[in-house]
Amino acid sequence: MLVICGPQKASDPVVFITIVDQALGRGAGNVTAVCLLCFFMVAPLIYNYTFARLLLVAAIDGHLPTGLAKLNRARAPANAIYFQSAVALVFTVLSYFILPYLFPIGQPVDLSTIIVTVSLAALTLVWLISIPFLFIDVLVIARRQPALFQEHRILPYPLFWMLVLLGTFSCLLAIVDTLLNSWIPDLLTPTAW
Repeated sequence: MLVICGPQKASDPVVFITIVDQALGRGAGNVTAVCLLCFFMVAPLIYNYTFARLLLVAAIDGHLPTGLAKLNRARAPANAIYFQSAVALVFTVLSYFILPYLFPIGQPVDLSTIIVTVSLAALTLVWLISIPFLFIDVLVIARRQPALFQEHRILPYPLFWMLVLLGTFSCLLAIVDTLLNSWIPDLLTPTAW
C-alpha cells in the first residue's frame, strides 16, 4: 500500500478497496470491501476471547483478581470476557466520542485514527514480543528432553535451526520497525511516534 499510494494515504480507511478497484475492477473492490467488513466484525471478537485467556492466566497466577479466573459451564472464562469487553467499550467510547472533542487535533477523525493506529501498533508489539517465546520454548524442550524432542521432530536439524533463527530475528526486526517508523506519517511524524 505504501509503495502504490505513498505514505500520505496510510491513514485512509478505504485505501485497500481503492487499490483493488483500480487494479482488478469494481467487482473485486466490492468483494474486498465485504471481506474487510467481515474482518472488522470478527477480528475484535477473536482478539477479545484471546486476550481474555491472558487475563485468565494472570488471575490464576494471582496478578489479577481471582474472579477473572472462573470458568462458566462451557469452560470459557466468562468473567474475563465480560471484563475485557467492558474495557474495550470504555476505550472505544473514549477514542471515538470523547477524546477527539476534548483534544482537537485538526479534525476529530484524525485523533481517532491516531488512537486506533497506536493501539494496533501496541497490540502488534505484544504479539511480536510473545511469539519468540514459542521458539525459545521449543529450544528449551530440545535441550531438556532430547529423546522426546527427537521422537516428535519432523524437520531436519538444519532447517529447524534456520527457522528458529529466522523466526526470532523476524520478530525482533518487526519490533524495531514498529517502534521506529510511524504507521501514519501524515498524522504522526516518526519523532512523535
